Amino acid sequence: MKTNGILFSSAINDYIAQRPDIQVQFSNRPLAPSGYQQILELIAKKQLQPFIDRILPYTEIQTSRDCQEKRPGAR
Repeated sequence: MKTNGILFSSAINDYIAQRPDIQVQFSNRPLAPSGYQQILELIAKKQLQPFIDRILPYTEIQTSRDCQEKRPGAR
C-alpha cells in the first residue's frame, strides 16, 4: 500500500489499519453498475489494487465470516 494511502473496506466496518499512515474508510452502500465499471477501470489502470486473499463459494459463508474475525485489525 502506498504511503498515506486510503484503504476502502466494504466488508469489515471496524477494520483497524496496521500502519498509522493509512486511513480506513468503510462503505456498504449499494453500487450501481456504473460504479462497478469505474472500479474495474481503476483496477485496469493500476490506480486501485484489490486485495483478495481467498475466494469461497456462497455455501461457505460461515467460513468467510470466521476468516474475517481472525484477521489482524478485526475487532
